[in-house]
Amino acid sequence: MRVTFRRLTWVLALPLFAMTLLPGRALANTPPTLVHPPMLFGIPQVGQTLTATPGDWSGVPTPQVTSFTWWDCDASGANCQPNPEGPGLNSTFTLTAADIGHRIEATVYVDNGSTASATTCLTAVVRAASPSAHSLRLQRRGACDRQR
Repeated sequence: MRVTFRRLTWVLALPLFAMTLLPGRALANTPPTLVHPPMLFGIPQVGQTLTATPGDWSGVPTPQVTSFTWWDCDASGANCQPNPEGPGLNSTFTLTAADIGHRIEATVYVDNGSTASATTCLTAVVRAASPSAHSLRLQRRGACDRQR
C-alpha cells in the first residue's frame, strides 16, 4: 500500500513539475511586444477631436492599456510637452486655439505585469477652424513610430 501511494504521488507530481519548470511552456509570462503601432485619426484643426488607437500588442498575459498621454509639440515636432491634464484613459483629444501652430502625438502605455509604451506619429501642424475640414484625414507615415 505504501508503494502504491508513492507511485500515485509521483504520477500526479510529474505533470505539475513539468508545467512549472520546463522552459517554453505557454504559462510563462512574456512582456508586452508591439505588433502594430498606435495610430492617430482626425483632422488637425481647432474644434476637431483626435482619436488614438492603442495599437496591437502581444504578451502573456494579454497586455492591457493603462493610460494615454497626449503631447503638444512645436511645429517641427520637437520640444514636446505632456498635456497639462496628465496621463489618463482618454483616447481622444479635442484641439483648441492653444494648439494652433503645434503638432500633437499620443503615447499609449500597456501593462501585463511588465510595462511598455509606444508613441503615434505626429499630426500635421494644427490649423484654425475652416469650413473645408471635412476633406482632410491624418495618415500614418512609415518611419514615424518611436518609443518615448
